[in-house]
Amino acid sequence: MVGRNVMARVIEKPVFFVGCPRSGTTVIFEAASRHERLGWPTNYSEMLPAVPALNLLRRVLDNQWWAVTGRKRQHGRTVFGNRYLPQPDEAYRFWNTHAGASFAGNYLQDEAASDAVVARVRDAVSKTLFWQGRARFSAKLTGPTRMHFLHSIFPDARFVHIIRDGRAVVRSLLRVGFWREGGGLERPFWQGGLTESDIRQWQDAGSAPGVLAAMQWKKIIEVAWAERESLDAGQYLEVRYEDFVADPHGVLRGIFAFSQLDDSQRAHEYVTRGPELRNRNPSGRDPRDAEYDAVLYDAMEPVISRLGYRP
Repeated sequence: MVGRNVMARVIEKPVFFVGCPRSGTTVIFEAASRHERLGWPTNYSEMLPAVPALNLLRRVLDNQWWAVTGRKRQHGRTVFGNRYLPQPDEAYRFWNTHAGASFAGNYLQDEAASDAVVARVRDAVSKTLFWQGRARFSAKLTGPTRMHFLHSIFPDARFVHIIRDGRAVVRSLLRVGFWREGGGLERPFWQGGLTESDIRQWQDAGSAPGVLAAMQWKKIIEVAWAERESLDAGQYLEVRYEDFVADPHGVLRGIFAFSQLDDSQRAHEYVTRGPELRNRNPSGRDPRDAEYDAVLYDAMEPVISRLGYRP
């Protein structure tokens, strides 16, 4: 009986938050994810992607009466057992299990999902919503936006593309463990993005890790701009991290309006009580930083100037 009810569920206007890692995607999505109607892939979806019933724990621990949730370590100290408390997760094991093994590490540019993948992903999302007791689905995915692929599964999906000054993104990427340990200093982090010409350009720049990261920031945005052309009006929204830092409540209201969701007091409370918002974009005050940022800026042209970020 549960299976029949789940399969009958209509998945209405899922909302995907996309953007290059270290662009503010986490803090913006986690604020939006506090909306009472939204279900999303959890840490349970990552641990055991083939057991959607584990998401019942979110319904028990995070509901209209109370909210006992986990938090990212990057946002400060966590409580004992934090990893087992419900929290949003990019859950690439979930996506690789249901959408295909290449999902996490590939741009999937111009690729559409097969009928079998469409059925599998929609079934997994339906069950996630069912067990969490939520009406609308949302997810955060960093790196390549994969909008064309996701749109082939969810034709009425909404995409919130979060963008931050690429120079700040690169400086952050070069410091974080997942980028360093995943080979981001030596090779492209995702497949199907940089061309042979791009690789030669990087090698001509001395194979500098910062230039490689800068070129991938640029490529992610270029591909997203190409993919948005296949979307209908009202399905794509760009949000600047800098704007969110300056006016988080206003940006949140704009995201909910775009997503056709009512405003959420819980989301605004998360912003008020949550992690400190800081804009660490380049200041240009240190001559050594300015010289390095100029190299990065050149590698990101013409995208970075088109976005209005100045040298």
